[in-house]
Amino acid sequence: MEDHDPSFENDEQPNDAASANPDGTPLEENPYAAPDYVPDVPPPKGGAYAAGETTSDEKMWGLFAHLSPLLISFIGPLIIWLIKKEESHFIGTEAKEALNFQLAVMIGHLICIPLMFICIGFFISIALAIASLVYAIMGGIEAHKGNHYAYPSFIPRFIK
Repeated sequence: MEDHDPSFENDEQPNDAASANPDGTPLEENPYAAPDYVPDVPPPKGGAYAAGETTSDEKMWGLFAHLSPLLISFIGPLIIWLIKKEESHFIGTEAKEALNFQLAVMIGHLICIPLMFICIGFFISIALAIASLVYAIMGGIEAHKGNHYAYPSFIPRFIK
């Protein structure tokens, strides 16, 4: 006597595991199965982009975005962000982070001006300058490695 399996009725072939996803859809119909699929979301805070996702040119522009404020204040990241944000997600994200930080530093220095009449403004201004230098260098190093650098969370995000 021959065993009859009802799952093979109507001459259907069983799904081969190599030709179907776990949910049963064929591989070619699943948009996530394509080898060049890259989600359109930024990396996690302080996280790295996928290997090979950033080019050396993008890394260099990210470095410039973080280090340009050492020469020309918030103008450097602003120009880089306005020009390169459509071209590269990595450059746009890094320039926007640097721009937000430099705007916060500039506001801090403006607040220090009236405080200089009671001498505390000088010390706060020096501390802001040192922090700006240290964070800009740290951001530049991470961007040159191809990693996203997020400035401290207490820095307001003027541009989202």
